Amino acid sequence: MAFAAEGGAVDDHGVAVTVDLAPGASRQVRFFIAWHYPSFTLPRGGGGPYLRRYTEDFADAAAVIRKARARADAWSAAIDRWHDAFQVPPEFHRLWFSSLSSVICSTMLGTHRQFFEIETPHDYVNTMDVCAYSNWLYLVNWPEIERMDMDMFFSAIPTDGPQKGFVWHSLWQDPADYVEEPTFLVRLWRDHRWFNDRAWLATGFPHAVNAANRVYATAGQEALIKSPHGNQSYDLWKMPGIGSYVNSAWIYGLWSLERMTEALGQPATVGGTPVADLRRQAVANFDRILWNETTGAWDCFAKAYAPDATSVHDSLFTDQLFGRWMCLLDPRVDEVLPPAKVQRSLATLYRHNLLVDEAAGFRGWTNGRLPSGKADTSGTHAQTAWICAQTDLGSLLGASGDEAASLDVFRSVEGSLKQNHLAVGEWNRAITADGRADIASEPGKDTPRFAPYPRYKCTWEYLVRMLGLTMDDQAFTVAPFHTIPIGLTDVRLAGTSWTIRVAPGWTRALVDGQPVALPVTIPRTRDQVRVEFLP
Repeated sequence: MAFAAEGGAVDDHGVAVTVDLAPGASRQVRFFIAWHYPSFTLPRGGGGPYLRRYTEDFADAAAVIRKARARADAWSAAIDRWHDAFQVPPEFHRLWFSSLSSVICSTMLGTHRQFFEIETPHDYVNTMDVCAYSNWLYLVNWPEIERMDMDMFFSAIPTDGPQKGFVWHSLWQDPADYVEEPTFLVRLWRDHRWFNDRAWLATGFPHAVNAANRVYATAGQEALIKSPHGNQSYDLWKMPGIGSYVNSAWIYGLWSLERMTEALGQPATVGGTPVADLRRQAVANFDRILWNETTGAWDCFAKAYAPDATSVHDSLFTDQLFGRWMCLLDPRVDEVLPPAKVQRSLATLYRHNLLVDEAAGFRGWTNGRLPSGKADTSGTHAQTAWICAQTDLGSLLGASGDEAASLDVFRSVEGSLKQNHLAVGEWNRAITADGRADIASEPGKDTPRFAPYPRYKCTWEYLVRMLGLTMDDQAFTVAPFHTIPIGLTDVRLAGTSWTIRVAPGWTRALVDGQPVALPVTIPRTRDQVRVEFLP
């Protein structure tokens, strides 16, 4: 490590600046701290040592100091321009830019396009079910990093032998018998919609076909996935047998694979069945087996396929439409589940899973809730109010047309952090058996006792949701929220630089100063575009 200061002097304690000030006077002093750890080794068989990317530019910490002293003002101005490029209500600024603390604490960028994200506080790296959420920050700001992450998986998924198509839970280790293949499918299609790179999709496509076939051969039943252990992203809350989390990703993953076959002109079968036919069967069975007309939502899992489960099968699960959330960029996403049932489910969850504890100053949505409305205490993670599950719910509400509910969710989540924006855990509170908000029984993973957890970077997806941005190979469609002011200044999204002004109550739109029909459609060939939504 190295320390420096403008006008500073070195002593036994480090570097110091002596300042003499008259009463009422002020002076600014700039200090510098730099570090240079050129290599790292990954835990759990990940190997190494790997050389850090910054070693290509800096020989040692002193070189970093020299660059910082020359460029500090320019860097500061560039950061201000970056922040100012997003003209959104302050709660979005606070949470989005604070989530960079997870980037600082959890990521390592190596030479040769190697990117690793540690699932703090664990020592897993590039965890598939975490990065599917968290890497929205990279898609918006540094999409090449999301591509590096997926490229790492392309290189790690076996292409032959008994493990052909196996998708790691975390790179090179898989501690909990997860089912990550469906998540890989929806993530690949989401990323292709953003990158719009058919050659890159063609590289990932064989892995997608192999992954779908492997998981269906090992766990397929009724055209769905039956999890023998019940493990999924909410791992301390088991969803055994046919559950909605894994199978939400599965049905949208099959649809994603179907869309890949259309984009590439390459047919695919899963379990010997054309993927489009299996997708239709899977969707029908997902709806038949898991839909609960009484609660107005899909069940957490199907009791008939897991009769000895300790979890509660008809608990209402906030993140039951994870697969749909992953595919919202695609304008044809309504082809999967019936939109009317989607809207009903989201409205049910928004109303039913809400926890308000005025004494604790908390408002949020718990992962699970019994049909009676009482707390689901069958698993720790059923009781908790996960950041990602809540913001997914809010985003899905916005996509379904309930803008007020969508903004309520985001603002409630952000407000619940109580200014602990730099230390956001997996959840912000949990529900007790008597319906109060409290910290969870699993210590150290709730805000504010937790180092920044990667998954809360998924809140950057709300930028896309507020803009109502969808995209196919040819065009973007933009249909933003009506009730809040939104502005972007030269912000690059999905390969195009956007300058956008959205006035609340807008009824018309201009593109480059010219009136256009609604909804606004922009060719993806455009490098820059200016859009105004006006009353």
